[in-house]
Amino acid sequence: MSTKRKWTILVVMALMTTLSQFDKNAISVAAVPISKEFGFSPAEMGVIISCFFISYTAMNLVGGYIADMYGARKVAAVVTALFSVFTGVTGLAWSFYSLLAIRFVFGAAEGAFPPTNSLIVAELFPVEKRAFPKSFITGSSAAGIGLGAIAITMITHYFGWRNAFGIYCLIGFALSGLFFYVSRGMKRPVCGGNEQKQSVSVKEVFKVPLIWRIIPIQFAGGAFMWGLNSWMPSYWMNVKGLKLVAMGFAAAIPNVVSALSILCMGYILDKYLAGREKWAIATAAAVAALFTYLTFIAPSVTMGVVYMTVASTSAGILIQTNLICVIKYFPQNTIGAGAGIGNGSSQLAGIVTPALMGYILTVTGGNYTAVFGSVILMLFISIFIALTIKTRVPEQVCKLDSAHNQT
Repeated sequence: MSTKRKWTILVVMALMTTLSQFDKNAISVAAVPISKEFGFSPAEMGVIISCFFISYTAMNLVGGYIADMYGARKVAAVVTALFSVFTGVTGLAWSFYSLLAIRFVFGAAEGAFPPTNSLIVAELFPVEKRAFPKSFITGSSAAGIGLGAIAITMITHYFGWRNAFGIYCLIGFALSGLFFYVSRGMKRPVCGGNEQKQSVSVKEVFKVPLIWRIIPIQFAGGAFMWGLNSWMPSYWMNVKGLKLVAMGFAAAIPNVVSALSILCMGYILDKYLAGREKWAIATAAAVAALFTYLTFIAPSVTMGVVYMTVASTSAGILIQTNLICVIKYFPQNTIGAGAGIGNGSSQLAGIVTPALMGYILTVTGGNYTAVFGSVILMLFISIFIALTIKTRVPEQVCKLDSAHNQT
């Protein structure tokens, strides 16, 4: 397959990734108008946000395994169509329990997507050239969080929050069909083996020592991305006094800048830091922790947005580099399952932290000290874990794949 064709597939996958973040984070951005319409407390809204991540996390694990077995192409197209359906259904919610049920099924529908897009990269590109394409996907994810915040605030402001979910549903169906068309003829795997259904053992993933570092680091990154970010829109509005549209831009800026930085970091990882990714992870965690604290004590909204931009960029680099370690240093037939476990760890934080933070805000009357402090603590712990990471050079991984597939 030509390089041009590979990048065409990757660009469509990036658009699907961007949309998946629109869908996933729309509920957080629309939390204020939804809460007003239904009379939800912060604790109830936190439960609704967290409910999505329960089924989403479970399907991260299952979806990665299925993608390893059958290939990422079919799984990616089907999953995109499914989560588009439940994006539209979200706009039809009529009560707390209906929204809770819809978000739970929505999470299950979308859960297989993150490990699948990691496997798409591994199926298209050789080991030594995977960091930049994966960064392209991760950058699209960060851009989706940011641009989605702007999009849903504008649509909500002018047309109501329900219409935003309907529009995203239609776009998702279009992208699913486009991806299935442009990706026809994809072959797998990249490194050795054959193109038939592979035998995959989840036990093999847990025998890779690196997975035990990836899990807690991804949890810390998830606490920032899905815990803290879930409540930042409410923080900007309720604490800093921003209006809905202004809040959307305040929430978007850090993630848009993060997307560009992640893309640059992917090039650096391929070019200069192969085998030394742990230093990028540890540095990113330290910077994210520092600037999360500075965001909390910022004397103005402008400075808060600047600090949050640096923190989000660093957290994005942490998560991205961690997953790049999976697609570069895991045996080929365990990449999907490994990425699923890594993503699942991040999403586990999405289950725990939004609801916990919502409860804290409810009982403290809106005090954000513990919210910011818990995220900072987890980022500091991840620094020390990152420094224990040991990796093999890409050539060794490729040889390991070939030997594994011949047995």
